[in-house]
Amino acid sequence: MQGRLRAALVVAAFALVAVALPPLVVFSGAALALVTLRHGALEGTVVAAIAVAGGGALAGLALGAPTAILGYVLVLWVPVWALAVLLRASVSLSITLTVLALVVAAALVLVFVVLGDPAAWWQQVLGQLIPLVLEDMGAEVADSVLQEQIAAIAPSVTGLVASQLAALWLLSLLLGRWWQAQLYNPGGFGQEFRELRMGQALAVATVAVFVGAPLARLPLIVNLALGLSIVLGMFGLAVLHSAVQRSRAGRGWLIALYVGMAFLMYPVLTVLALLGATDQWLDLRRRFGGGRGPSE
Repeated sequence: MQGRLRAALVVAAFALVAVALPPLVVFSGAALALVTLRHGALEGTVVAAIAVAGGGALAGLALGAPTAILGYVLVLWVPVWALAVLLRASVSLSITLTVLALVVAAALVLVFVVLGDPAAWWQQVLGQLIPLVLEDMGAEVADSVLQEQIAAIAPSVTGLVASQLAALWLLSLLLGRWWQAQLYNPGGFGQEFRELRMGQALAVATVAVFVGAPLARLPLIVNLALGLSIVLGMFGLAVLHSAVQRSRAGRGWLIALYVGMAFLMYPVLTVLALLGATDQWLDLRRRFGGGRGPSE
């Protein structure tokens, strides 16, 4: 917030440090999101451009690959910048997450249209990549066992990749939004998050996908459920946070939820997504919370 150069330095530095510590890449996206949310699309673009130039120079010196920074532009910065622009314009996390869900769903459908059978493509790619990784690690796995394991996971890889990319963009955006609230509207982010709600159409689509996935077992539906789980799970998470805040219940319930999510991420996210959809019709946060909270 103290200038373009400082902002660009933070964006680029965290991107490069993430080569060694991948989770820190979220801070790179969050810094860009903060600038864009506070100062607008043009300022976010300028900061990103400076970060590309500076990060490219640093990558050239440290890694010998000045173009390595371009991967962050396509995979992280452009999507996060676009989401921040949308959030700034709409002033609605619900609208922003709904659009993100639609983009992820459209991308998954496009992959199936273009590749026909993504599982076969992933099986070929993983069949070439994993043996090289195992060789570098000095590990030995029987070829028949390896091929069996690759064949088992290949049908789900498209959805898993989509969910991880969506999580990266979403966490960067939410962290940037939280920083903005901490600086200019303390406590505002919590209230904004607790008010997340699905629209009717998204709620119907959520039930169709997450109930239909285990029943139909169609590859596209299964991958849609995986790919959308993190984004749609946020709506259910908001319901629980709101219920805890309204009822003044202990935070132990939320801590237990997050611990459970660490071990059973996708099953928990499925339940949360359906919870968020159900809240659209039953207003569960009011029922769980026993009325409106003091700040609402």
